[in-house]
Amino acid sequence: MVQAKTLTKAELKRLSDVTRSCSRYAERDLMMLQLTHYCGMRVGEVAALRIEDVVDENYKVRTEIILAVSMTKSKRARRIFVPRQMHR
Repeated sequence: MVQAKTLTKAELKRLSDVTRSCSRYAERDLMMLQLTHYCGMRVGEVAALRIEDVVDENYKVRTEIILAVSMTKSKRARRIFVPRQMHR
């Protein structure tokens, strides 16, 4: 199976900059971009997330995200580890 091409650091920065300046919901959109890029999540998986799946009660990004069976393409639950650069 052929691996999908990923964004370079420069492309990711450019996309992030455009999102910050043009998006009405920049913080949400940047998080979605980071989840797909850094965590390898599929668009459908990101779309199925709820805010409490991603942040805790203090609005800090969780160290891991649990995807339920209904949220994944493979119909198997997955545990996604969130890299440090996404924690705030």
